[in-house]
Amino acid sequence: MNNNSNTSFSSDYTITNLSSSVSAGDYEISITTSSGAEGKNITIVSAGDFGEVGYGMENEVLRISDGTTTIDYIGVNTEGGAPATGSAEFGLGSGRQITDLTSELTSKINSSALNITATDNGGDSSSASMTLTPGTGITITISEDPTGDNQFGDSDLSTSITDSSVSTTTKKIKAAPFRFLTPGAFNIRGQGNNNYYKTFIGERKS
Repeated sequence: MNNNSNTSFSSDYTITNLSSSVSAGDYEISITTSSGAEGKNITIVSAGDFGEVGYGMENEVLRISDGTTTIDYIGVNTEGGAPATGSAEFGLGSGRQITDLTSELTSKINSSALNITATDNGGDSSSASMTLTPGTGITITISEDPTGDNQFGDSDLSTSITDSSVSTTTKKIKAAPFRFLTPGAFNIRGQGNNNYYKTFIGERKS
């Protein structure tokens, strides 16, 4: 609170001009809100900068669970760069790029029973990524090739899985410092014959 040089206050610190006090920012209320939910970022990196989902990815598994539904997405050879026909498969082979892989997985996750929304972040021949956002009350669990070497990749490709952040916004609202005082009973709880509140009409007595 500003000192009594502020014209909003009289000499006894009562507020005489609320709008001026608000404008001056004598008191601020901070409200913090969060948006988004904690999800997962999946980034697939090509060490050789080829970006091809090669034959080494055949039978590789990316397991995704929302706590109720679990789906194993498995690699199948679709020579020529085509997506896989199965709802829980992804294509691989000559001409199949990692950007094609993230695009295919994004589409199939969004069409599945998983309570998860997938977003394709795109990429290039060196890396491609997607973000998985859980539904309300959902925790996402991702396992890389759980029945194999626990790595979703091959001699060229590797996968990084990180937590996506929740954004927070703090808004400050200017308000007038305000205190209400009345010479009356402020709390009647716990009063009894030996602990009671006194009030008077006329001259106040102790």
